[in-house]
Amino acid sequence: MIADSVAKFSLDGHDTALVSMNRLQVARIEMDNGQTITIDSSKPFAVVIPRDSGQATLYDSNDQPVEQIAELM
Repeated sequence: MIADSVAKFSLDGHDTALVSMNRLQVARIEMDNGQTITIDSSKPFAVVIPRDSGQATLYDSNDQPVEQIAELM
């Protein structure tokens, strides 16, 4: 699952972790609170998003939204 998508882990409304081998070439994560996290699109990543950041939107190296997110517990 992590190999071909982005896995999303969260527990009871706390912080969220995003983990991926990055075959989707995620280049950045933009959050509702205005923060942007830059990702090396050629490398795997693991990021923790604080719960008060709002919705996170992932974009690939072509500035297209990444929608292959698997929610795990």
